[in-house]
Amino acid sequence: MDKILLAAAILPAVILLLYIRSKDRIEKEPWGLLIKLFALGALTTISAIILELLGTSVIDSFLSKGTVEYNLINNFLIIALAEESGKFFALKLRTWNEPEFNFTYDAVVYAVAVSLGFATLENILYVLGEGTMGIAIMRGLLSVPGHAIDSVFMGYYYGLAQRCRYMNNASGARRNLFKALLAPVLIHGFYDFTLSMKSDIFMGIFFLFEIIITIVSIVKVNKLSREDTPLSPFLNNPYFQQNMYQQNPYQQNPYQQNPYQQNPYQQNPYQQNPYQQNPYQQNPYQQNPYQQPPYQQNPYQQNPYQQNPYQQNNNANPYSNGYYNNNRRQ
Repeated sequence: MDKILLAAAILPAVILLLYIRSKDRIEKEPWGLLIKLFALGALTTISAIILELLGTSVIDSFLSKGTVEYNLINNFLIIALAEESGKFFALKLRTWNEPEFNFTYDAVVYAVAVSLGFATLENILYVLGEGTMGIAIMRGLLSVPGHAIDSVFMGYYYGLAQRCRYMNNASGARRNLFKALLAPVLIHGFYDFTLSMKSDIFMGIFFLFEIIITIVSIVKVNKLSREDTPLSPFLNNPYFQQNMYQQNPYQQNPYQQNPYQQNPYQQNPYQQNPYQQNPYQQNPYQQNPYQQPPYQQNPYQQNPYQQNPYQQNNNANPYSNGYYNNNRRQ
């Protein structure tokens, strides 16, 4: 029976982690890193228990249990803050300088892994402590998904903070890191507060809030998955360097936007070889076939005596002065 309860306590977190990771459409995060984050999240359960015991001992000294003031302080400033700050600290400690952290959706995967590690160990302690399958089913439907929902908002702002960091926007990074902690604390605190009031009105508010926040989280996960983009083009990531132009098909080859820019001579086909425009320009003597040997233009120029065949021998021309001088009638 204990093995069945243990499997029931672990199974919801495994299913949610597989679902969130499957939405990472560009580059799946390595399981080794996710397991480490899961384990770190589980360890934060110990720190959360210690902080909650210290905090409740303080407010018990000046507030009565069950009052609105007590529930507000206990659920928002002690329980929610202790648990979410531990998750946030583990998340930032392990992933802020992680080379694999190179896309916006990665922050969501990391935050969910840490949060589900916390939720799993907490769920095991509750389920095995109570020893009933009803507790396992109820917490598997509400508590474990509730932790995952908190981490979706944590991861969203955490990714924005990382993007601001690589854009040298220090104030934007600090602002989004603060939101990465504030948003899950508010959601978690309101979740616990409505349950702690133990009234039909607050129970109705709880279920309405749970439905709305679940729908909003699913829509946000799908949107972040669909719009997943690199955090910075300057990240030292081989995957990004090989695929940085796939988002825009014209950026894969910068010359594809204008096909004639790849080779500047393709716009005019005769510019690739300047002699192809006029086929006789490749060899300047081919324009006029008689120009190859300079004397072939006039066949009589090779031998100056061939220009006039009668000039080679003066006697061959009967009309020359020498002819009449030598053969005139006596």
